[in-house]
Amino acid sequence: MSLYSTYRHACIVKDGIKSTEDEPVVVTEHLFVISPDLRHDHHSVHQCRQIHAEYLKGCGNITVLHEWTNGCSAQYKSRHCMADVSYSTSDFGFTTIRNYMETSHAKGPQDGAGANLKHMCDLDVIRGKVRIQNAKDLYEHLQKNQRNPAASSFPSRSIKLARREFFYIEKVNRNREGSSFKEVKGNREVHSVRVGEQPGSLCVRHLSCYCDSCLDDNHQQCSNKGYVNNWMPVDLQRETLPSRRVTRSETTEEQEDLKSLVSQNSIIAIAAADRGEDHYLLKVTSDGEEILQKK
Repeated sequence: MSLYSTYRHACIVKDGIKSTEDEPVVVTEHLFVISPDLRHDHHSVHQCRQIHAEYLKGCGNITVLHEWTNGCSAQYKSRHCMADVSYSTSDFGFTTIRNYMETSHAKGPQDGAGANLKHMCDLDVIRGKVRIQNAKDLYEHLQKNQRNPAASSFPSRSIKLARREFFYIEKVNRNREGSSFKEVKGNREVHSVRVGEQPGSLCVRHLSCYCDSCLDDNHQQCSNKGYVNNWMPVDLQRETLPSRRVTRSETTEEQEDLKSLVSQNSIIAIAAADRGEDHYLLKVTSDGEEILQKK
């Protein structure tokens, strides 16, 4: 389950009221993407971003999306996800500025949103109201019962959740040719990235800034120049497939696929590590997987 905590201006289509410059109305929403796919790689993140972008475009004209996220090296701060940011204009039709938080920073209501839903589903299962056996069952139950949040017991809070939206992905599209890139040099020190002049290029900064000049895209007049460096352009380099790093989850999935092809009395070929030998032929004698008890 992936969560996007979204803050946007109200629109007539979704909210029945229009946010204006004189009377701004900010709406808070939680967008959940549910999938049986357990590989939370950059392909999964990109598909979730596509769903998020389509939903936002249904609320009005989007020109810039500001993202705040953690620095997970396997997901948002990976070299591939940074590259996906550079293609935001061509993929989604608007610019993206992504800001990375320090570890354990920016904790808020969104951190407990997913756990709260899972807890409510656990209670519904215990009470016999529903049977949830897979991701699709979870999506259908939440879509039917949890879109409208309960009234807050703290009416004094200024931020109130307007609604929850749920989306389901049966299979993540990983057939994205040319979506692997080499890392940005010193990317662990980068805390802000934005779309560059063309797809495949980024602008990076070590710190984020949202002063009036930066909000107006006039970064040369930044009020915090003493602390925040200028945007530095970076041209991304594609990573060729032979040098691509194989993740642990990919190796595990490949092993599971191979085990399903092996049956008792079948003959299999194993690549040989010995010099002068191409492969060895082995006959499978066991009926299923066995765990060795000693080396």
